[in-house]
Amino acid sequence: RAAGNGSNSCGPRMLVMVPTRELWQQIRSESERFGRPANIATAGVFGAVPVEFASGQQCLVATPAHLNSSTGPAIDASGCQYLVVDQLDQMLNMDFEAQLLELPRCLPQIRQTAVYTTAWSEKIQIVARQLTKDALCVQVQ
Repeated sequence: RAAGNGSNSCGPRMLVMVPTRELWQQIRSESERFGRPANIATAGVFGAVPVEFASGQQCLVATPAHLNSSTGPAIDASGCQYLVVDQLDQMLNMDFEAQLLELPRCLPQIRQTAVYTTAWSEKIQIVARQLTKDALCVQVQ
């Protein structure tokens, strides 16, 4: 899980974090459907299932449980240009804060990050700030 500039990385260009297996299945399916015309291949992993990231797959959809230090993937994320964190509020409610806060150590400092949440409590704002840099906040009411 080395961080770097990604010039020789064979890992994902995009990492999508979701809280549950059900959402993982939905996002992975849609990623495959929309990525196919652009030749973007998607891999997915949830829980402690071993991950096999094949050469040519650009997107990895995962649950935070998989990023646990003892069972985490041996994925080279140094070339990851995009991080998507979906349902941050639900992930915090499921006690995935430690796994989420581990992400910046595994990814390049220069990347685009999108964080989605249905709530905007102080706790969520703190975690969102730790995952992003120079963030723009868009709220829809």
